Amino acid sequence: VPDTIYHLALTNNLTKSFPPIEPGSAGTIVHNYHYWSNLVSAELIRVFKLPLAATVYQYLALLVSLLIGGSAVVLGKTFGLGKVFTRWLVFFLYFFGDVLFVFIALLGKGINLNFTMLDDASQLLTGPPRAFSVVILLGGVSLLGYWIKRKDFSTGLITVLVLASLVGFKIYAGIFALVGLGFLGIFFLLKKDSKMLAPLLIFLVLCAAIYLPVNQQAGGLIFVGMWRFENFIVNPAFGLIKFELARLVYLEHGNWLKVSLLELFFTAAYFIFLFGTNLLAIFQTKKSLSKFPLEINIFLISGLIVTLVMGLFFIQKTGGANTIQFVLNDYSILAIFSALACSYWMPRFKK
Repeated sequence: VPDTIYHLALTNNLTKSFPPIEPGSAGTIVHNYHYWSNLVSAELIRVFKLPLAATVYQYLALLVSLLIGGSAVVLGKTFGLGKVFTRWLVFFLYFFGDVLFVFIALLGKGINLNFTMLDDASQLLTGPPRAFSVVILLGGVSLLGYWIKRKDFSTGLITVLVLASLVGFKIYAGIFALVGLGFLGIFFLLKKDSKMLAPLLIFLVLCAAIYLPVNQQAGGLIFVGMWRFENFIVNPAFGLIKFELARLVYLEHGNWLKVSLLELFFTAAYFIFLFGTNLLAIFQTKKSLSKFPLEINIFLISGLIVTLVMGLFFIQKTGGANTIQFVLNDYSILAIFSALACSYWMPRFKK
């Protein structure tokens, strides 16, 4: 895909100079982009004299793929969740994707396995920033678990160093960590657990130090209501544009009941057929969630809810509809809860 050519050029640039120059724009320093994954590739190439294209497209693809599975195994062991949970988590991380082919089939348009609207696991490694961020985020959750057990400053410092690096690897994952640790900080304040707050303050300083020098006039969200779901339903592959036209007519005439019913249909179709097996994540009980410490649930669930809202109901002033990256990042977190649901419920339905 075109992005991989950009990443190749950016990595090549970083083997020679830092900060990087925008590929195709001489003398223009890269701004408003997360390029630390390219920096990792570039340093490996520069130090070990590796071939550029083979390293970016082959060696690192294999390495990061193995690290994704390895980080899933470590997460399962960190929280003592057993082999069943770990296998499900590895499965969901390697094979996640939408089930739009089911939607198309239900609409009477046959089976089309080639149509997709969001990234799936087969495309994950074409985007180095996101692929690296999955490894780092999962590793950060494991480290957070160790810090919560030990409650010592040194483990907390290592944890926030790792999680703060997400701002440089993938800003959308970095914002997830920022939200999760923000809610965790409120939790520690309410518990009057002041010794856990110092690493969180360091985390904020690190995030600012990584974000501000590179990002100029970036960010800013614009509320767009139900646009994401309306835009989904009018895709030509579905042949359902008549429903959106009907919604606009009902809206003009103030028929809010029918507008609401159509919006509900758009939203349900979006979640069911784009999220696919990730929807298993919602089938939790108090007992299944208790497999994680309360602090981990606060971190994961608060980050998940806030970033899902940001991804589904807002666009960026500078990046437009690229807020969908929030949703793509949440796929990895939903995989954790989907694995948790499967490992909890399946033994109860052996027959």
